[in-house]
Amino acid sequence: MKWIFFGGLQQFQWRPRPSSLLSPEKEEEIVKNLKEYRKKYEAEDQDVSLQLSEQDRLKSKLLEEEWDSLGLRCCKRRRKHSRCSGMVMPVFGSDSIDLTSFS
Repeated sequence: MKWIFFGGLQQFQWRPRPSSLLSPEKEEEIVKNLKEYRKKYEAEDQDVSLQLSEQDRLKSKLLEEEWDSLGLRCCKRRRKHSRCSGMVMPVFGSDSIDLTSFS
């Protein structure tokens, strides 16, 4: 598309289309088989989408497990330091709260 401005007037022009590289028979075949092509490529897209969602789910699970292990390590460290200093501190740990109940 092309807009040409002449003062207060406007002219609208379409870009001419080049001739097709396909023969008319090949174009008809493509149009006739378009539904089959669509099904084929939609199935491929669905497979890729499922693979990506599975990868995202596994990644999320690994991050959750890493977070839980980090929390347990921090709780153990906190217990150790509270015993050494003689202070009584509330401790968040696996014996008081189940970390898997939050997911």
